[in-house]
Amino acid sequence: FLIKVRTMGLLSNEAQEEIIDRALRSTDDPINEQEIKIITSLILLSGSSNLWLREINYFMENDWKRIYH
Repeated sequence: FLIKVRTMGLLSNEAQEEIIDRALRSTDDPINEQEIKIITSLILLSGSSNLWLREINYFMENDWKRIYH
């Protein structure tokens, strides 16, 4: 998921590092893709407010085609 979002230009190096860091600190148990999506959404929204809202909705729904258009 993070690789896909990164290659689409939706995620900076710093944001990706912050997502990974938060995921590692969040639990000792394995983390699933939905939890990564939630953390990613929170990171993007905290930095850009409504700028990423549409893209976040699309990747939460696995609607990758709509992100490109």
